Amino acid sequence: MEINNVLELDSTDGGTVLLHLDKILQQLEAFRAKYPQTFQHLCEEAVSSGEMSLGDGLSALAWVTDALMQGE
Repeated sequence: MEINNVLELDSTDGGTVLLHLDKILQQLEAFRAKYPQTFQHLCEEAVSSGEMSLGDGLSALAWVTDALMQGE
């Protein structure tokens, strides 16, 4: 299924979703800037347990943002 079909199922559009994701990304980046040691520790703990880390979350949000901007 393509992103446009999924957006339609959720009764939204890429721009609206992009705004929400951008807010999340900004908050996560602000957390990383304000609490760099805590952010690093949480990432390391998550990776050592085999779970997704906050860093992975940042990467995922960046990827999704790019995909939505390209209309994928």
